[in-house]
Formats: sequence, structure tokens, C-alpha cells
Amino acid sequence: MARFNFEGKNLPAGAASAAERYTEELQKNGGKLLLSGVSERVRRQLIDTETTDTIAEDDIFLVTPVIGESSRAALETARV
Repeated sequence: MARFNFEGKNLPAGAASAAERYTEELQKNGGKLLLSGVSERVRRQLIDTETTDTIAEDDIFLVTPVIGESSRAALETARV
């Protein structure tokens, strides 16, 4: 499992395409990319840039008020 943490207000320039390339490499080797701590704005940017064609929306975990909660949810998904 690889984990990126996007808690910022905006998706950094080039991050979506980098995440897509990394996801494709992980998938070639039987892995997957999980994004945790993602703000609603960043999630929307991922959808708008069609990054969710490569990274499934189910693998994007929104930030919550509880510190570490989205990362724990991502980890549980990775263990399945």
C-alpha cells in the first residue's frame, strides 16, 4: 500500500498526473494507491481532472475531524 496525504486546500500542480502514473505502476505489480486525508475540494479536483478514471473513488478517503481516522480507514481497506 502506498499512501498520499492531501490535507491541503488545493491539489498541488502535477499531483493528479503523478498519482495516476504511480497508481498504474502499483497496479502492474498487484498494488493499489489509497489517498487519505483528502479534502472535499481536492476530491472534486480529482473527479474534475478525471483522475478517478485511474484511482477509484472508493480508494479516496476524506479527511474527518478525528486525527488519523481516514488513514485508519484506508489501512483497513488495504488489509482486505
